[in-house]
Amino acid sequence: MGEPDYTVLSELLPVDHFLDDPVFTDVTGQGEIYTLFRVMRVTHTVDRHPDGWTHLANVARVREPAIGVAMLRIIGRQIEDSHVKITSAPD
Repeated sequence: MGEPDYTVLSELLPVDHFLDDPVFTDVTGQGEIYTLFRVMRVTHTVDRHPDGWTHLANVARVREPAIGVAMLRIIGRQIEDSHVKITSAPD
């Protein structure tokens, strides 16, 4: 299958260019932890990812202050799956 191919997107592209709703729930901890996030910017498209991810995005938690990077599977302008890595949170 080869390595995934990441294409950088323009900072001028609005989130609604990719998604009907920028708010999504990331499910972790064997389906026990639900965290609400908002996509702030879609930064890359992804081709040929072995896990089926289609986009990379900057995200923020909706209810608690923290930012992160999300791998997203976007199908038909909807987020079908996600994996979020928190990169920063206030002290």
